[in-house]
Amino acid sequence: MFTIAHRLNTIMDSDRVIVLDAGRVVEDGEPHELLKRDQGIFTGMVEQTGASSSRCTNPCTRFPTVPRID
Repeated sequence: MFTIAHRLNTIMDSDRVIVLDAGRVVEDGEPHELLKRDQGIFTGMVEQTGASSSRCTNPCTRFPTVPRID
């Protein structure tokens, strides 16, 4: 399935996220991995949603003690 989303919380449970900038792929990976990049574009987008929304959107903060099961 291919999803284009206007809200980040729509794609946080996706297996893979591709971030485009001016039609070019600038980041690609699992959401929780992209969020580990301090200077990442995806991380910046999540942070711009605001502190309370960012905590809900960011799977690393939603479930900080539960490991990801692949």
